[in-house]
Amino acid sequence: MARLKRVRKLMLSHNQLTCATLAPVAAIEALEMLRVAQNRLEAFPEALLKHKRLAWVALGANPMAEEALERHLAGGFQSLDFKEVKLGEKLGSGAGATVYQGDWHGRTVAVKIWEAETFSDGTALSEWAANRVASVPGHPALVEVLGTFEEPRGMILELLPKAQAAAAPPSFATVTRDALPQHGGKGTCYTPSAARQIAVRVSGAAEYLHRKGLMHGDIYLHNTLVILTDSTSSPSADGLGAGAGGLADARLSDFGACAAVDAAELRRLEVRSFGWLLQDLLECHVPPGTEEERRTIELLKVWRERCGAEDPEQLPSFQEIHDARSMRQELGGLGSTGRPTRRPGCPVVLPSVSSASAVQGPLWKSLADDLCLPEKPSGLLLLRRRLQVFACHDPLLSLLAKGGDL
Repeated sequence: MARLKRVRKLMLSHNQLTCATLAPVAAIEALEMLRVAQNRLEAFPEALLKHKRLAWVALGANPMAEEALERHLAGGFQSLDFKEVKLGEKLGSGAGATVYQGDWHGRTVAVKIWEAETFSDGTALSEWAANRVASVPGHPALVEVLGTFEEPRGMILELLPKAQAAAAPPSFATVTRDALPQHGGKGTCYTPSAARQIAVRVSGAAEYLHRKGLMHGDIYLHNTLVILTDSTSSPSADGLGAGAGGLADARLSDFGACAAVDAAELRRLEVRSFGWLLQDLLECHVPPGTEEERRTIELLKVWRERCGAEDPEQLPSFQEIHDARSMRQELGGLGSTGRPTRRPGCPVVLPSVSSASAVQGPLWKSLADDLCLPEKPSGLLLLRRRLQVFACHDPLLSLLAKGGDL
């Protein structure tokens, strides 16, 4: 292994590796991405848990992941009948699966069907099962899984018109990094506000997955779907792809490398991949034009540094990153944003959300902005419905979802 110290990406899926035979890989100092799906791993090597750079790990379909996944599926999930779906035009394909536009009980949806059982990041079964676990109750920053079917293996997803990848995938030149416009890749140069919204959305989705015992395995801008505001979709004059990207929505997608992982210390390594996503956002944003935008960029720099810690014990958790007292509230503490700061023991009174007029105040608009909801009463009213998804996990959000005062 001493001769491989500069290797950043190692593809070892679909072999017979055990914990003992994989352990020497920890000697590769530059290693950032490790694909070891469908091997014989009963556990993850302790030495790799302490690696200084490892960020992307795919290990689905190993005994350690399958056992955990089976426990998550034990509660029982009802499968749909594929006959309920009418397939339409082909939308795209890759990694052994094809996505079609479809009709499901009168609703226009996306339908993903797997044709191959194995691919570099894992297996069709492990990806299908991980999506099934993540779909209950679901998260507003993930593409909604409406149902799954077993024959053929596939699932029904919400269709997101005008959605596009937030960046181009890695090239031979960038290896593990997304190919940004300055690297020759297609993409968007985002406003500081849009960059922060993407960071908040992705960290929230990742926190939800970790809380469900899942590790995404492939957190990237190219695996984040974004819908840009209409005014920013034209090519920019400087040749950096689309113009200054304002954001209407952002969703973390692609569960091809997802796995059920019990070990919190292994899931924690994934925070480094979010750090690289922040780095990409910092390298591809339009110059800040206001003091608030400058402070936003400084905040993203702070989190990028924390998410790149070489000592795994110094890495923050996604819960810490996404918590309202962390990324969002530190932004308020850096400058005047019009958002109240909630300190322990100091209650904040929020308006009721029982009517459209009650959700048009600045605080509710601020919360809706963080969730990328439309800036109109109908969009703000969606906030209550989306908060209900999390009500069972947070008493604060439970009161918000019911329209109460805090």
